[in-house]
Amino acid sequence: GGRGATTGVRCGAGAAVSIPLLHGDCREVLQTLPAQSFQTVAIDPPYMTNNTKAKYADSRMLAAKQWTNFAADWDTWPSQEAYQTDVELWCEAMRRVMDTDACIWVCGSHHSIPTWDLALKRLGFWVNQWVQWCIPNSMPNVAMTQMVSANQTMIWARKSQKSKLYYDKQAARLYNKGKNLRDYWLIPNDSQAGRWFKHPSKKPVALIHRQLHISTPPSGAVLDCFAGSGTTGVAARELCLDCTLIERQAEYIPMIEQRLAG
Repeated sequence: GGRGATTGVRCGAGAAVSIPLLHGDCREVLQTLPAQSFQTVAIDPPYMTNNTKAKYADSRMLAAKQWTNFAADWDTWPSQEAYQTDVELWCEAMRRVMDTDACIWVCGSHHSIPTWDLALKRLGFWVNQWVQWCIPNSMPNVAMTQMVSANQTMIWARKSQKSKLYYDKQAARLYNKGKNLRDYWLIPNDSQAGRWFKHPSKKPVALIHRQLHISTPPSGAVLDCFAGSGTTGVAARELCLDCTLIERQAEYIPMIEQRLAG
């Protein structure tokens, strides 16, 4: 699918983009936003890995390469049923603010993607494709107890089967040498940005940039209600798209503000 170069920037010099950052639980914050006000939702929600402590905290190799294990208290649930309930509540809240022809991108791992796929379908969304994000510089499995996890899945869905899908095929060709884009994207993690902006599940700007570029109308508005490190805001700004960010964890708010200010 092509490497992760950021291409096709739409912004002209001095173009103004609105990127409000809202702090709070997304289900509550979304109730304050107008209905049908977003054309694209791009989220990297909690995966329910239930990891609260890094497995290889004492590894010299990981320390030298500045890799970090995914571990966060906010990524734990008491049961699969509890996580399923929250996913459906999130989907309902996002669906209300999505335009009739809006689409949604959900990034996840094997822990979460089946749950999200089922919830989206149960609530009336129409899944267009599953796209694989292939990560050539993924973190190794130090203990060698299983294969290296070098890919994640992205669900690309629209609000309903009747929604008109926006797909910019010309933009998509930019990422595959003039040919139509394939459903696997070879994009490395941005290790440099990871050193500056600490978040256990930070995504590279090139990944979100590509999502938004091929699926969002030029005047469309973007929503990310699990803002994390603010990557979606950075990618939206590159494409001259207004973007609303919502983040519940107070510790990440200054990091997002710093990143957007930079």
